[in-house]
Amino acid sequence: MNICLISREYPPETGGGGIGTHLLALARALVARNNQVIVLSSTRNKDSSYSNEGGVHVYRIPYPRNFGFLNLFVYAYRVRREALLLKSCHDIQIIEAPEYGAESVILELLRSPIPIVVRLHTGTYIAHKMRNKLPKHPAVILSIILEWLAIQLAHAVTAPTKSMANYCKKTLELFGKNIDVIPNAVEIGADLPKNHFFKLNKQILYVGRLERLKSPDFLSRVMSEILRDYPNVSLVFIGLDSPQGPKKSSMQVYCQSLISSDLHNRVKFLGKQPYKVVESYLAQSDIFVLPSRFESFGIAYVEAMIHQLPVIACRGSGVEDVVPDGIAGLFVDPDNDRALREAIILLLSDDQLCEKMGEAGRRFALRHYGALEVAKAHENYYQSIVSRITASRD
Repeated sequence: MNICLISREYPPETGGGGIGTHLLALARALVARNNQVIVLSSTRNKDSSYSNEGGVHVYRIPYPRNFGFLNLFVYAYRVRREALLLKSCHDIQIIEAPEYGAESVILELLRSPIPIVVRLHTGTYIAHKMRNKLPKHPAVILSIILEWLAIQLAHAVTAPTKSMANYCKKTLELFGKNIDVIPNAVEIGADLPKNHFFKLNKQILYVGRLERLKSPDFLSRVMSEILRDYPNVSLVFIGLDSPQGPKKSSMQVYCQSLISSDLHNRVKFLGKQPYKVVESYLAQSDIFVLPSRFESFGIAYVEAMIHQLPVIACRGSGVEDVVPDGIAGLFVDPDNDRALREAIILLLSDDQLCEKMGEAGRRFALRHYGALEVAKAHENYYQSIVSRITASRD
């Protein structure tokens, strides 16, 4: 097939979060399955560019900066213009775009000649609702309206988990819209060396943005006591800081304040890091803890399972669809200090349980989230959408 993936977030120039990580893995895997893949993304430069990256045709167009709250609308218009040009030279059969940013909305409003699949990745309204923030800025309100239109006008809608599909259907009132579930793609390298859990010093790892939704403060609060009781344990945070501490202060500073100063030498805050650094810490850590309150998918958990780390996550976050409870990890209620403390201590105290969960998690991740398997599912889905629309037009 000839597939166009549209997203402002496509590594390495732009993106680095869940959308970009998924698209990079999916694009490469689709090419490996002998599809032609065209990525339409953004650039920080003034001029458009083209590159062939491992067989993926990557076109980048500048994101507008001079139109105020209409920047998003102008960019969607530019996406339409570029997509129609690419259709003629690549014979594009189908387009996938995220709801976030409503990049496909002008294509849809002006009756796209190409079938469009919109994928739910956590849109602007969902993000604000999860943070209990009321949308006020005109640009935010416009984003919400255009994203909702993009979903409603799409030929098909997908979500990475059943929880995400159900939550969006209810929250965005998409009751008449069918949402199909296909997991995100994760690149899985060659066999990893066996994780040696039977060692004296233990390292707990958190990978995610330092923001209220992901609850790094919840983990910090609990870890202060654990670090004091377990002198062989250390804690590493990897992720971008945010001004979401008390009174919009630094979340990193707030998390540090929750841990006794005499224990700071056993806690690292590394900020945002390239994936190679993240991967090195995944390889050397023993337990992965990310007590997020909401995840549209949660690639960080899958990457932890790939590296054979037992996972601790929060119930009701949507991660239950990604990490099998009691098999690859443990789930606790949000803000239940006692439950999180007991879960961490259980894994610190039982190397055999860690090893069992780590091995089970890797098997599960290989079976369900490997890029080639997920790409096959996406490819089959795209073909079914094209066939259905072609049949309806005849």
